[in-house]
Amino acid sequence: MAHSVSRGLGWLVFAAIAALTAWRFWLIEHTGISLYVDEAYYWGWAQHLAWGYYSKPPLVAWLIAASTALFGNGVLGVKALAMLLYPATAGVLYLLGRDLFNERCGNALAQRVGLVAALLFASSFMVGLLGLFVSTDSLLVLCWALAAWCWWRALHSDRLLWWVACGAALGLGLLSKYTMAAFAATALYSLWAHRLPDGRPLWRTPGPWLAAAVALALFAPHLVWNWHNGMPTLRHTAEITATGIRSGGWASVGEFWVGQLLMLGPVPLLVLGICSLPRWGRAGVGASALPPSETPPKPNPIPYLLALALPLLAVTTAQSFRAQSNLNWAAPAYVAISLVFAAWACGALNKSHPRWLAATLAVNALLVATVCHAADIARLLGQPLPTNTDAFVRMRGWHEALQSLKPIAAQHTGLPVLGVGRTLLAQTTYEWRSLGTQPVAWNPAQHADDQYQLTTDLQKSLGQDLLLVVQGPVPPDLAQRFASVDLLGQVTVGTAPRRYLTITLWRARGFKGYVL
Repeated sequence: MAHSVSRGLGWLVFAAIAALTAWRFWLIEHTGISLYVDEAYYWGWAQHLAWGYYSKPPLVAWLIAASTALFGNGVLGVKALAMLLYPATAGVLYLLGRDLFNERCGNALAQRVGLVAALLFASSFMVGLLGLFVSTDSLLVLCWALAAWCWWRALHSDRLLWWVACGAALGLGLLSKYTMAAFAATALYSLWAHRLPDGRPLWRTPGPWLAAAVALALFAPHLVWNWHNGMPTLRHTAEITATGIRSGGWASVGEFWVGQLLMLGPVPLLVLGICSLPRWGRAGVGASALPPSETPPKPNPIPYLLALALPLLAVTTAQSFRAQSNLNWAAPAYVAISLVFAAWACGALNKSHPRWLAATLAVNALLVATVCHAADIARLLGQPLPTNTDAFVRMRGWHEALQSLKPIAAQHTGLPVLGVGRTLLAQTTYEWRSLGTQPVAWNPAQHADDQYQLTTDLQKSLGQDLLLVVQGPVPPDLAQRFASVDLLGQVTVGTAPRRYLTITLWRARGFKGYVL
């Protein structure tokens, strides 16, 4: 009976995750949005594959290159593989939950924990938003979940194959985002806490060192690329973690944690933090269901899950106090949080709490639907959607505006396209991709702050003509560095009530150089 229940729940969870994924693909078409600036920026990277880029390791560009090779360069083609990584991560959560709790709770309950964790993750507010876009987080969270699963399997089997698989997941995670390095806290905890059946400490076995060697071997080409290019990715990462645009303090910490409550859903973190966390240390996993005299003790996966989540949450909280911490920086922690809450809700920790689980799923669904369908709700109410409640406002208008100017640009093919700032260059390069657009960055300070400034040098175009794309009028300091600047076209597109995107296209003749 338990087996049939698990199978029935499995099909239900699979159907729900498939429906959520299909809905996200439909939503992209329904909203009519163009690529977000980061997606267009990464698409540009994917046209020139390398072992690194200015602000990120290379895997996101490789992912887009694979996705567009399979599905084309349209908006959905760029996003497709990244969007599919989230249901893949949910599948890994099932495997991790099943293996974590199998020995302690039995196969049927362990499978239930894994299935519920997969559904909780796939339906979370975090995946509801991030799952619509190409980001390094889609790769990072998948690699984090894979590394957590392989590490646990390796710990309890000591098979070299699992250590190699874990190293591969760690290496790919580092090639996705440097946040993967925080997995070291989990590894250090295991090296300290885990002993083999013969009493040897884990660090005296070859497995963990083999995993580290595999990870380093995969990551090494990116380090070499950084070395040969002036360390741009490492320097950029150090800059954004050491400084921020906000002043930090307790208000910033509060803002960060309010965001975390929304990302996974407020119910899991509130319930676990207020009701459950103090009891884990005393009771352990499933303590109420186990005979006190049972020996040897069954593995308790909760400390392992806490080691997967708490160090990263602590670091990002400290960063928010110091300066700034983006909400998605703690995204890998939700792998462990989903599993802990699923175990609590399914009764793997003590008694089951199905009502709290139902409330969590309902709240998540309401939050995601409200944000993603805000424009539809506003239309039903007969009211304009306020700009500050439109999650997609910055993705509106680019396609319409740049496609309107594209026929004019086509009359000047062969000229490099000069833009101020990565947003305009990224969107223009993507929308005019059939023209073979060659982007050139405006960089009078001669200091690289993005990939365009790192890889292009306008000084090499002395005396040449360029196409100039600007939001609004041409800045005076830019115009005076050309012999003349002639307007070719202008487009204004409404993106929200009383919000407009205006793009002008110019022919800039005879570049004089940055220094006059």
